[in-house]
Amino acid sequence: MFLRVFLGALSLLVYQSVFAEIKADYFALPEVVAIEDRQYDNKYEISAALGYFPSDAYNRYFSGSVAATYKLTPTWSWEVLRYDIMREEPTSLKDELSSEFAIDVQSPTFGGRFLPMTGIVRTGVLWEPFYNKGLFGNSSLIYSNLSVVLNLGHVSYKSREGQFMFGLGGIYKIYISETYSAKVDVRQSFVLDSVQGTTDFTELSIGLGYHFGGIVTR
Repeated sequence: MFLRVFLGALSLLVYQSVFAEIKADYFALPEVVAIEDRQYDNKYEISAALGYFPSDAYNRYFSGSVAATYKLTPTWSWEVLRYDIMREEPTSLKDELSSEFAIDVQSPTFGGRFLPMTGIVRTGVLWEPFYNKGLFGNSSLIYSNLSVVLNLGHVSYKSREGQFMFGLGGIYKIYISETYSAKVDVRQSFVLDSVQGTTDFTELSIGLGYHFGGIVTR
């Protein structure tokens, strides 16, 4: 008798549990996923930046650059043109070797002369898969994106012919407003030099961008 009552109660509990789950699934509302279009993401961007090129232990460069970028889709952009004008500066090590020890640091090529870079002109493509919306100070929203850049171009030198170059890097951009942004640009570039072989250098720059032309949507 007790066993029958126990089995009956257990069957009733199982039935109620299964019925309740089926009922909940049947009447449940579909899951809603909100996807927001990118804010402050205009078609055109004109930017200017100041850069630093830690070339080697004896030489370094400071640069100023301007660039024009066209956004093809929300995740792909074309850096139509970027031009860097560069100024060479000796490092403190080179100055110290020259002034304190009278050591003349020379290049292994070009008869011992250093023929510095004077400018770079290039074009490239930007892939922008990461777009972020954050909170600053618990009061303001901040929009930003992280992009990967691939570029190719031409390096100009003092007193010699220019050389082909290519590079890759990353750009982190924070939107200050609908029309202005600030960005940090880090790139590693490779020069296919006909005399010195393949050489490379690192580029670090910070800049401001001006955006216009309407928002690019999905």
